Amino acid sequence: MCYLHTLLECVPKTRWSKLKRKIDNGDKPRGMVIGIRPWHIWKSGGGKTGTSEVARTYHYQSAAMWTWEGLDLWMEIAIFMKKWYPKFKYNAGIINKSAQYVIHKDSRNMTHQSWTCSFGDFNGGELILYDEQQVETERVDTKYQPLIFDGSSVYHSVAPFTGERLSLVLYFL
Repeated sequence: MCYLHTLLECVPKTRWSKLKRKIDNGDKPRGMVIGIRPWHIWKSGGGKTGTSEVARTYHYQSAAMWTWEGLDLWMEIAIFMKKWYPKFKYNAGIINKSAQYVIHKDSRNMTHQSWTCSFGDFNGGELILYDEQQVETERVDTKYQPLIFDGSSVYHSVAPFTGERLSLVLYFL
């Protein structure tokens, strides 16, 4: 996992994009989608903010996968996962930098399993799990401690933190 942290530092700033569902704490939270990414086609030109329903969802490789840095990172993740979590199925993920997410569920996760781990020089930043009424049930320290949980059925968020927190989340679309 330390090598992944080193690889992330080499990723050009242009590869990091703004994040949704996050708390803006002034540290410019960023993310980079890796692997497969969904792309939606809407009926009657409604667009993402329109009222038209989704006609079809396609999947394509994320932009980061078309760079050497992205490919190197994906290969290192694949080697790590094959060695330590060979039965975990994933085809996509997101790398977060200084991101504190609000309460949410991962609606596109097809297997009901998310693999996550955080790393970097930070304090706090635990993964908070909630029940259906969005009442906190557990805090899990994922700093250099991978966790597999049901990200599509369980509400979750990230606790406040100080320092630079990177996290990797893998899932199957």
